[in-house]
Amino acid sequence: MPYEVGEYVIYSSLGICQVIQNDAHVSLAGDENELYYILAPIEKRLGKAYVPHSRSAELRHTLNKEEALRSLDMVFDLEPDTFQDTNSHLVQEHFRELIRSNDFLSLLLVCKSMHARIQEQESKKHGASLTYKKLLDDAQRRIYGELSIVLNIEIEEVPAFIKDYSLQHEKQQN
Repeated sequence: MPYEVGEYVIYSSLGICQVIQNDAHVSLAGDENELYYILAPIEKRLGKAYVPHSRSAELRHTLNKEEALRSLDMVFDLEPDTFQDTNSHLVQEHFRELIRSNDFLSLLLVCKSMHARIQEQESKKHGASLTYKKLLDDAQRRIYGELSIVLNIEIEEVPAFIKDYSLQHEKQQN
């Protein structure tokens, strides 16, 4: 199903973007017959993205409000991902793959896992790993972007919304 001009989509390598053109003829890869989506990431500093229709599997529609709230509910029952390896690059790549999977629940899992790892490091009086902080930041940025569109709130309001939502969920569980 083609993505419509003006709609928001999630692009696996950039996060949330708005479709500004869905039938562009661009000769980036040599095939002038290939149609491209031209996307504008909501983070203006990222420029534009040109995605050929043949790679549209890297795009997905945003969640609707009910799906987003259901995912937030599910995160409370998720156990942090415990993937470990002595090679820190393999650990980083494991979590980068979850981020690139373009799955909202996977992004929530990365956040929960990075929070747990950072807290553990800080409780042992170690500084939190810069890698963990970067992974957390990337996953949060994508979550906040999508939730801001889905919930029709400013991106700066999303952390407070999540905190309030979490407190409500806790109260309901008690």
